[in-house]
Amino acid sequence: MKIKPRGFTLVELLVVIAIIGILIGLLLPAIGGALERSRSTQCSNNVRTLAQGTVNYVTTKGHFPGYVQKYGNFAGGSDPGDPGSFSGAVPAHAKVGGYGVAILPYIDQLATYERWTEDRYPVITDGAGDYPGSLDLSGSGFHPLAAPNIATFQCASNAAENGSTGANSYVSNNGMSHMRVVGGVPEQIIAFDTAQSPSNGVFNAKYVGVGGAADYSAGDKVTMESLKDGLSGTILFAENVQALPWYRPGFLHGAHATDPALTNVNAAGELSLTTELMLSRFINGFVWHYEDKDNASMPNTPAPFNKVCLQVDPVHKINSGGRAGTDSLIALRMNGTTSINLARPSSFHYNAINCSFADGSTRVITDSIDYRVYQAMMTPRGKTSNVPFREYVLTDELGQ
Repeated sequence: MKIKPRGFTLVELLVVIAIIGILIGLLLPAIGGALERSRSTQCSNNVRTLAQGTVNYVTTKGHFPGYVQKYGNFAGGSDPGDPGSFSGAVPAHAKVGGYGVAILPYIDQLATYERWTEDRYPVITDGAGDYPGSLDLSGSGFHPLAAPNIATFQCASNAAENGSTGANSYVSNNGMSHMRVVGGVPEQIIAFDTAQSPSNGVFNAKYVGVGGAADYSAGDKVTMESLKDGLSGTILFAENVQALPWYRPGFLHGAHATDPALTNVNAAGELSLTTELMLSRFINGFVWHYEDKDNASMPNTPAPFNKVCLQVDPVHKINSGGRAGTDSLIALRMNGTTSINLARPSSFHYNAINCSFADGSTRVITDSIDYRVYQAMMTPRGKTSNVPFREYVLTDELGQ
């Protein structure tokens, strides 16, 4: 007698489907967690590469790069790599860029570095040739060959979009902020030159254009010997999801019909010190503010400003910003006012950021650290810096 094979009943089939659904539900968080750990590891590798590239720069040059500096001039004429740009008549311009340009040859990006440092190449375009120009927060009119998207500058977890070229997730230690925002209005609280003392931070301005006030000058050289509080405790780079492109000098454009741009040079090929250039400190760097938890007992900033020390503003802490709405990390954008507050570390990792130090090491820093610890990480010599509480000494807080 032949036995007919028995198939699944509807109930059995539904049970199998339910079990599969439960298993998938259990696996998805684990897979998501594994992906995020992988992204965080790659992000840590990126900030290590930036730190090691910077250390190699210091070994070669004898000092740290600036957060903004001049890399040359283009006298005007045809672009050898894109003859159709500006119909063969690229205007003269100053080649002023951010910290990322300086370390390009030390992170295997020599060809891009040569675009910036060899005077026969321009760094701007009108898009009339073979390549479109940059847009939006990337600054208008930068040439993609001078402003490519480089993987080392990008964290895979960063979902924010801050321009079309030169995507960037990392910011340099630019020391003390000489500005703060009170009631939505920016104000200066200390001399620019004082704020960029080698005791206050690692990266300073190497180019300030011409025509600025007497206290706006290029910063002193910061060397390894300047880091008196130790290489392993002095931070170089951190994440910031609002960071603007690694090459952009403040809010200057490459080429623009009306707004300040690299083409606005005088007869000597120099730019004027505009607000847009001055804001270079904030757009791809992070700063510390003159604030303290015991602000009432702290001194004012030096004369002639004499500004009081404020309580630590939550907006200046790591990962400041909401999780939803217009003040969420993914929605916040830098402009001339918000950049002063948004020049702080932030990331889409869980309650922490990846950062690298002057000895080439990396650490994960939680967003709950005390602001004095944050200031101590950033100041190469706390005792002679302008932090409100100079007696604070960093011990083992970074290892906790």
